[in-house]
Amino acid sequence: VSQSRYRQQWLVMSSFVLAILILPLVVLMTLREAARVEMKKHAQKISTAITDLRRYYNDNVIAPLQQSGGKAVPSDDFRNVHGGIPIPATFSIEIGKIFNQSHEDTSLGYAFVSDYPFTSRKREPLDAFQQRALEVFRSQPNLTVYEESNPRLLGQSTHRYATPVVMAQACINCHNTHPNSTKRDWKLGDIRGIQ
Repeated sequence: VSQSRYRQQWLVMSSFVLAILILPLVVLMTLREAARVEMKKHAQKISTAITDLRRYYNDNVIAPLQQSGGKAVPSDDFRNVHGGIPIPATFSIEIGKIFNQSHEDTSLGYAFVSDYPFTSRKREPLDAFQQRALEVFRSQPNLTVYEESNPRLLGQSTHRYATPVVMAQACINCHNTHPNSTKRDWKLGDIRGIQ
């Protein structure tokens, strides 16, 4: 009886040791598969977004240029202007809409915002993060990134990442003379907004 009991204990102990040795391998394989699935999901989203951007470029830049005989008219209201193509800020806003539509699960999001939007633009008020980012970039002009993390034990953690949109000469030429501009004294290097 004692030899049988010894054999059972040995089997139980051996199984336990084997399980402990195999557990890291199982965890590693599970994590690897989860990472692969997540990377595939992001790759599909990026592919969808790029396809949508290519379609946007064709419909809103190439087609208007072809219809106007090659005469481009950069405009924030480009859809209503013969030969109209989007100005850079409008293009960024439009890209954000396309990007966010391809990430409907809200796992990733993009916004191009400013505290001086054109009067013709409808937008939500800036949230606290966006306001802080603008303040930080304007007070520290050499800073190139502002970010905040909100880790949660339960629920979805978030990480927000902002970069400044800096005024170049072409931007100033437009914004300081545009009838819908809410600020007309921009200078080279000013922080126009964030993305």
